[in-house]
Amino acid sequence: MDEISQRARDLCSVNVVRVENGRLIGDMVDGLGFVKAVNLHGLNLNGKKVAIIGGGGAGAAIAYAIACSGANEMIIKEIQTKRHDFLKRLLRNANPEMKLSFELTRLDDFDLVINATPMGMNNDYSLPFPTDTLRPFTLVADVVTHPKVTPWLADALKKGCKIQYGIEMAYGQFGFMGRHMGIDIPDPE
Repeated sequence: MDEISQRARDLCSVNVVRVENGRLIGDMVDGLGFVKAVNLHGLNLNGKKVAIIGGGGAGAAIAYAIACSGANEMIIKEIQTKRHDFLKRLLRNANPEMKLSFELTRLDDFDLVINATPMGMNNDYSLPFPTDTLRPFTLVADVVTHPKVTPWLADALKKGCKIQYGIEMAYGQFGFMGRHMGIDIPDPE
């Protein structure tokens, strides 16, 4: 890239690029698309408690956007502990007041829980985290787009939770991607 947004710089990743006068200009809009989808479910993240399973590229982008949206507390379950320091720095800069932890033991006290791992795709029927403590008031989301209803989301539905499909994050990004590319694409409604 010849130039990247501050968000892409903070996340050390890019997922949309435009060419302008022969220069490559990048941004990262995974997290923005995810939060757009959450908001369409009627959940304002300001002051909320969030759990994210997976802190890789998509997980970090989602965590960053949620922190920037004013979440009060976030727990990230990331098995590659070498990522913890990066995530701490990233999220402390985004929201210094947010309580952050990497110790997830239960899901019963969260407004939003997210699978940001590839678990559930390619006929993988394993769950990223046990769902026995989910409560019906929790919005349960997945980043996996195929199958539409992953085992994670199927278990959440059985518990009476509202769910957010992986494809909703992708749809949520289209407007941001389009605007970055100079194309007027409306946000989903």
